Amino acid sequence: MWDLVWELSVAVSTHPYWATLEKDAGLVEARMELKQHPKAQPDAASAASDAEAA
Repeated sequence: MWDLVWELSVAVSTHPYWATLEKDAGLVEARMELKQHPKAQPDAASAASDAEAA
């Protein structure tokens, strides 16, 4: 599982989208918006199934 977390972290942090933002000005706001995106939040069903699998 840690390998998957690592791969996804690298994919997100090196995505070309980040190069489109101004340095310093929009990075923090863009990251906060990404964290709040509905697809970034696990739903209750998948969180429960993940907990059962562990």
